[in-house]
Formats: sequence, C-alpha cells, structure tokens
Amino acid sequence: LNAMSEQYSRIKNYNVSVKETAGGVLFLRKLVAGPSHHSFGIHVAKMAGMPEFVIRRASQKLKGLEKSHTVETNAESLKAGKDKMQLSFFNLDDPLLETLREEIKDLNIDTLTPIEALMKLNEIKVLDISTVLAGPSVGTFFAEMGAEVIKIEHPEYPDVTRSWKLESEPPNSKTSAYFSSINYKKTYVKLNLLNATDYSAFIHLLKDSDLIISNFKKGDDEKLNITDRVLRKVNPNLIIAKITGFGLDSDRVAYDLILQAESGFMSINGEENANPLKMPVALIDVLAAHHLKEGILIALLHQKETGEAKTVHVSLYNAAITSLVNQASNYLMTGEIPKRKGNLHPNIAPYGEMFKTKDAKHITFAIGSNRHFEGLCECLGLTLHEHPKFENNQLRVQNRTELQHLLQEKVEKLDSKHISKKLHEMKVPCAVVKNIKEVLDQKKAQRLIKTEKTQGEDTSRITSIGFELY
Repeated sequence: LNAMSEQYSRIKNYNVSVKETAGGVLFLRKLVAGPSHHSFGIHVAKMAGMPEFVIRRASQKLKGLEKSHTVETNAESLKAGKDKMQLSFFNLDDPLLETLREEIKDLNIDTLTPIEALMKLNEIKVLDISTVLAGPSVGTFFAEMGAEVIKIEHPEYPDVTRSWKLESEPPNSKTSAYFSSINYKKTYVKLNLLNATDYSAFIHLLKDSDLIISNFKKGDDEKLNITDRVLRKVNPNLIIAKITGFGLDSDRVAYDLILQAESGFMSINGEENANPLKMPVALIDVLAAHHLKEGILIALLHQKETGEAKTVHVSLYNAAITSLVNQASNYLMTGEIPKRKGNLHPNIAPYGEMFKTKDAKHITFAIGSNRHFEGLCECLGLTLHEHPKFENNQLRVQNRTELQHLLQEKVEKLDSKHISKKLHEMKVPCAVVKNIKEVLDQKKAQRLIKTEKTQGEDTSRITSIGFELY
C-alpha cells in the first residue's frame, strides 16, 4: 500500500502520456487484489487518464473476481521514471487481462490527439437506435467525446443510409460513404425489438446506459414497447433524446428535402428567376442534430445538479424555423417577403456577387463595412467609395447591379492569387471558390478527417467536433 500511495502521489505530479493509459487498465487489475484495493485502484486509473467508461466496464468485470483471484503486488512495476510515470503491462496468465488488452486496442490510444485524450475522460454510455443523419450524427459526436456508443439496427432492415451509395461505390459493401459520414467509433448490434429474446437483450443494455437517441415515427415507441414510461421504469437515470419531423403529435414522414421546402429555405435559395433550390447537404438534419446536442448537454448538466433525468425533443421543423434568423426578422419587421437572390445578401453589398478573375477563377467578397469597401476599392485601383451612389452600405444595396459591373471590369484583369493575397493583408474578407478536393487537400482540413475500419471496411469522414478546448 505504501508503494501504491507513492505511485498515486506521482500521478498527480506528472503528466501521464496518452499511451500510458493503456497500462492504466492493467494497473487497475493489479490494484484489485482485494476489496480494500478496489476503490483506490479506480482513483489511480482516473488519475492515469483512463476513459471513465473503460474504468466502469473493467470495474464491473473485476469485482466478481476479488474473492477468487489474488495478485501479488509487484513493487518494481510501480516505480516511476525520472521524467514521467511508467505504467507497464503485467504479463499475467489471465484471460481477463487479455480481454482488457483487446478493449484498449479498440480505443486507438496511440493515435489520439491531445484534445481527444481529454475527451476520453467522458463516462457516458449511449444507445443509438436512430437512423439516417440527425440522430446518428449526435451519437457520433458523443462517441468522439469518448462515450461508449452502441448503435442498434434491425437485423433485416438496418439503417437505410447503408444503401445510399454513389454509382462508384461497391454494391456489395456493408456500408456507404453516406452512412460512414455520421457513424463513427460505434459498436454495432443487430436487434429486432419485436422479438422477445432481442428485446430482453435491449433491456439489458438499457439498464446501465446514460442516454438513448431515437427518431421514430409517431406510435412506433408504443409498438416497440419503448415509451418514456417503459424506459424510465428500467432505468430511472436515463436521458431520452428524440428527433421527429413535425413534432411529437404529427405522423408525417419527414426527410430533409421536405423540411427545406416547408420551412421556407427553398423559397429563398437559388437564382432570382430560377426554381426553388435545396441545399446540397441535409441542412435541416444537421441543424436539428446541433439543437439536440445542446439539449442533451443541458440535460446532463441538469442531472448533475439535481439528479433528475430529462427527455429532450427536437423536431426538424422547429430546427429549421429557428434557423431562418435574419430572413425571418426581415419579414417580421418590414412585411417584405424574402425572395431568391442567388448568392446575394439582402442587407449587404457587395456580398455574394461572383466575379471572374483573369485566371478563370471565381472570387467573392464579403464587404460588411465602409472600411472593407474602401480596402476593396484600393486593391482594385478604384475610387468608388467616394462616389455618392456607393458611399454607404444601404446605397450600395440599392445600386448593387451597377456596382457589380464596375467591380467586374477590374477583377477580370487581375489573377485570383494577387487579389486574395492583397485583400487578406488588408483584412478585407474575400475567398476564391474551391471544390471539395481542393478543400480536403489542405493541411488544416486534413486534421479534421477521421478514418477507421467499420465492420472490416475502410471508412472516412469529417470529425463532428469543430471546437477546441484549451
């Protein structure tokens, strides 16, 4: 115990590398030679940086062996190095340790970045029984945050996005690029909740879960016997997260396209004289997923403070309407119905106009202030900021067509690199339009790409975590 106490003190005084958290699992095993060591072992494992859910999982497995298993304390293995603590694998002839080693391998600890290592401290266990995009992307978010996420699919009718494939994708693959984009770091389990045996397995998983995510149609929860009342009877501490199309009382089938149409987004998207246009990503699903994450995080904070588990519900409809922001306020405050303007911003000019450069690139400017406009004019060798038609933003909005022609005459004589470099130096917002390949080939985008083998197949996606903690 003296050696353990010394090690515990050293843990608090040294930064333990991510790789050494693997040793933490076996260190925990070492410390549970008897009941009196168990809680201390958990504390040490936490200090060593072990993910909370691994500690919990290992703890449950080890508790049952306390009476039948004893392990001699190896003083040499507890010694610390001069610069940082050394946690070693104990080569004990024990099947349990091999199991724990396999769990650690699945964590990809060697490839974790510092922020991912920090996020691995999360102790949440999530059941993801949702399909398509919004719900699964929330599950992936928590998986990336370090949670243990189990995705449950029907054995005969799995998540439909597995079949949403490009023509260039292998037809017999178990996954698709679409499915992979919002399913990552999950364990996949096939269960038919209408089957008694499978339902029992589901209830077993539910008992120690912290969160469940679903997106069922109205009445499906009763059909499957997974209403809030049933779920909370099994697990009173369960946070329940739901996504619907048009609300809990609506039985309408809702896909992102339908919501983009019904929420007004398509009416304001597209060129002025063209048909209404949807966004080329499932925008409403993405927005709903962010709303649900926010609601879940608030529910977790509430539970931490009060001990009460809440139900969080987000409809695609509400997520869409609450995202209309300035377009809604423009109508509410003026009575003017927003119309399609292509890339043009209804309140700012020039903003969104496309200009063709000498090297045949498209470039655009976001001129949000008079200072920006003066800088743009200086870059292009113009004095339009002094012209009475363009001296402030409201006048530039009124005369934007004429302004666009005058700017184009200058832009087409210059290369895109010259314009963008000079405007960047002057702190004037501008961008050359890039295709997806050009974007993802950039170093700053490369670090956002995550890969893994999903059910034996190589998959790639963009991380769901866009923030940094420091």
